Amino acid sequence: MHRALLELGTANGSFDVLRKREWIMLAPYCADAGSPRVVTASFAGTRRLRVTNVRGELVGCVSIQGRLIPTPADALENGIRAEPTATLEIPVETPGGVYFIDNQWAFIVSRPQASCSVVIPLSTMQAFNDWGGRSAYTERQRQREAGHKIALHHYSLQRPLARRFAIDVLAGFLDWLPKGALAGEEIRFIPDHELARPHVLAGTKLLLIPGRSEYWTRESRRAVDAYVDNGGDMVLLSSETMLHEIRHEEDRLAWWWWGSPEDPNSPAVPYWYDPARKYPLTPSIGPNPGYGGSHKPEAERHPEWGIYRVYDCRSPLAKACHLVSGQTIALRSTAYYDGLPVRWYKGDLPMLDERALPFHRWTLLGHSFGLDTPLRRIGAWFAFQRAPGSGRVVHFGSFAWSTMEGLGGSGPGGARPAEIVDATIRLMRSGAKLFAPQPEPAAVPLRARLKSLLGRRRVRW
Repeated sequence: MHRALLELGTANGSFDVLRKREWIMLAPYCADAGSPRVVTASFAGTRRLRVTNVRGELVGCVSIQGRLIPTPADALENGIRAEPTATLEIPVETPGGVYFIDNQWAFIVSRPQASCSVVIPLSTMQAFNDWGGRSAYTERQRQREAGHKIALHHYSLQRPLARRFAIDVLAGFLDWLPKGALAGEEIRFIPDHELARPHVLAGTKLLLIPGRSEYWTRESRRAVDAYVDNGGDMVLLSSETMLHEIRHEEDRLAWWWWGSPEDPNSPAVPYWYDPARKYPLTPSIGPNPGYGGSHKPEAERHPEWGIYRVYDCRSPLAKACHLVSGQTIALRSTAYYDGLPVRWYKGDLPMLDERALPFHRWTLLGHSFGLDTPLRRIGAWFAFQRAPGSGRVVHFGSFAWSTMEGLGGSGPGGARPAEIVDATIRLMRSGAKLFAPQPEPAAVPLRARLKSLLGRRRVRW
């Protein structure tokens, strides 16, 4: 088998360019620097191709041998089963990050023994990936239109992953990572479905979950919960977080649109917040899609569309971020948000349902919407600690923070989102306190109490 070597640095000479329907797939998609990858490349002969980073900058080159490989009709379900065409050696000194061959076909280099780990939402990327002509979403739509939906669907992890699916709403986060609060740090990248592997989080002191991270296995959720319970800190720069339950089956994922192997009719929907799944989201991540969602239809009509409004400035965390009461932070793509249950409104100010917050300490730093949205829900920028000895969790409430308009600094908020995230991470890593003393619960107006007694507001967590 042809042996290829990633040559780092600015290369001399010209590069080949892949044509339409020519592609490259690396397996595993994410691995430590120094670990070889298996390459399956569909093109004739040998090509000298550039290797770029997330900003499109040249970081090296590679010469890969390929052969023409037909695209299987069942690529979505079963992936690429052709014999590999090459192996690729990744130099041990390669910095951690997301890279692209021919500025298009993605792979990730991770650094072992890092104290900071980033969860890569590979399961979500592959759900949206339409390589071969179909994605999990287009297949679901096709079945709806044909009128013969099936409960269980598989999608393969063994498919080429193009740039648009590899970075999705992660571009700002990946641009910020080497130059923000973690500049110069060794970074470990972990695909979400691999979190349950033994010792994969060993040595991790700070866990980051960025972007659109929708598809999670039960085992991965348990691994993250155990990490936090044992004192590990976590920052979420995501929304629609842990929306769908999936199952990992070797090199593909099983997505039950309804039912399960144990019961063909239950749960009725594929979402983690369905009580039938008996694994509530609020204790795990605080703000979550069960109390959030999308304000897209009405977002631009809301007077606070595209902003976070600062709520509680009493905590050391708020002070470290230089937050001022009523201050706004512009993030237009906050239309997608993870939320928390609101029991009542004091004017346009949301008052959280403290009965549904099973935490030792917590603070609502900011919120993205107020009273007069049709769903009466908020995007919640929230920090909590489950128990005195557990880790601290800061959930920023939306993947808007991970976009170029967020951490990338290209939006109306300019550098402010990055400054806030930098301050949060520096304070957490210092070991300093994040929370002010927990205040007494606010007095609930009679009208709100009556609604609860009449069962007109459902509390779930």
